[in-house]
Amino acid sequence: MHRRQILPVLLAPLAGCAGLPAREAERTPAHAIARDSFAAVHDGAGFALLGAAIAISEQHLLTSGHVVRGADAVALRRGDGAASVAGRVAARSGKLDLAVLEAPAGAFRAAPIAEPPRSGDPVWAVGPSQSGRAIAAGRVTRESAALRRYGPGFTAQMPALMSHSGGPVTDRAGRLAGLTTAMLGGGRARLLSLLVGMDLDGLIGGDGREVFVLAIAPALEEAAALIG
Repeated sequence: MHRRQILPVLLAPLAGCAGLPAREAERTPAHAIARDSFAAVHDGAGFALLGAAIAISEQHLLTSGHVVRGADAVALRRGDGAASVAGRVAARSGKLDLAVLEAPAGAFRAAPIAEPPRSGDPVWAVGPSQSGRAIAAGRVTRESAALRRYGPGFTAQMPALMSHSGGPVTDRAGRLAGLTTAMLGGGRARLLSLLVGMDLDGLIGGDGREVFVLAIAPALEEAAALIG
């Protein structure tokens, strides 16, 4: 069994304690995005959890390129628990860690777009509840950052999980500020996570972890160039 297929099985006991992303986000600014615009991304068979995505139009969603590496067909499940819909990888970026997904029209609502955040601003990340917590709250630590092969963005201190990759990070008004892209730092927990396919650092605690977020403005610009 592939490591990505093992992950949801190993995390099943934890998932039983987690609710739908929209339900967990009810008392946060991320509620509307978690309900209408967020998608958990599974493989085409709907089994293996790959990561997350966020709608930018009625038919297109953005996710991290590494989330759908090697995949063409995907299954997308909205954060309110609506039935999964079939999607496909419409385009991949050669510049950013970014992919554009296509879904049936009307399955998702486009997320409102935020202004670039500033250091100290509160942010919320949304991810699939199958992997534990669906909502991670934190604050921007660096308002301007860039990672090679990932793109320009910002960093935030928050307990997001690896399965949040490709999912939305919102501002205090519930607008889309960027995509959860990479967990920074290392250590034994990080190495063990990569070996067993479980984000142990994030599950055990991870409140102090730093996360790189691909900024939404360059992501939208690249997506427009990719799909026309």
